[in-house]
Amino acid sequence: MSIFTEDVQMGSLLNRNALGSLLYLIVIGSMVGHSLFYWLVAKTNPMFPTTWLYVSPMIAMGVGYLFYHEKVSGISMAGMITIIVGTLIANLDSFNQYIRRSKKMQRSSVLEEGNTRWKVTK
Repeated sequence: MSIFTEDVQMGSLLNRNALGSLLYLIVIGSMVGHSLFYWLVAKTNPMFPTTWLYVSPMIAMGVGYLFYHEKVSGISMAGMITIIVGTLIANLDSFNQYIRRSKKMQRSSVLEEGNTRWKVTK
């Protein structure tokens, strides 16, 4: 798609910023990203690792904006908002179940704490 929308110069692909971006994508985007994904699969419910796949491109856009002063267009912002809203809608049931489960666990831990606090020993 970018070949039709951008003026690509072959010499600009081999500069320090381009190679730094490539190294970032290899190390952070692939190795660290996939390791984090599989760790999240093992340690949490499936909702969080799934959302990581949708959120990571937005993180990459933020890194490009902060470190390489890349422009973020209105179309990109609309795309990010669409991704966030779509992710929330797609995972709404899982998110609600997670919140209900967390609240239930908090209530049970408060009740257990209250029961142990007020126990009378003879």
